[in-house]
Amino acid sequence: MTTQTGNKFIFSFSSWIIDSGATNHICSSLTYFASYQQIHPNYVKLPNGNQVIANYSGSVFLNQDHVIDNVFIYSLLHL
Repeated sequence: MTTQTGNKFIFSFSSWIIDSGATNHICSSLTYFASYQQIHPNYVKLPNGNQVIANYSGSVFLNQDHVIDNVFIYSLLHL
């Protein structure tokens, strides 16, 4: 397993689709993460019914008051 720690990135909520009922949170780029680590492959079901495999998980700082932990990283995600 590898671990990476970077800077705190601050984003506006307009940059994100927030779904409080989601089973998993996913993001398409490692650049948004303050820290991440390699995980055992985990299947994530997307809203369109497709399944993808996430190999990394980490923490994303949306702003100074909002942090989302355990966000899966799927690098081929396109909205």
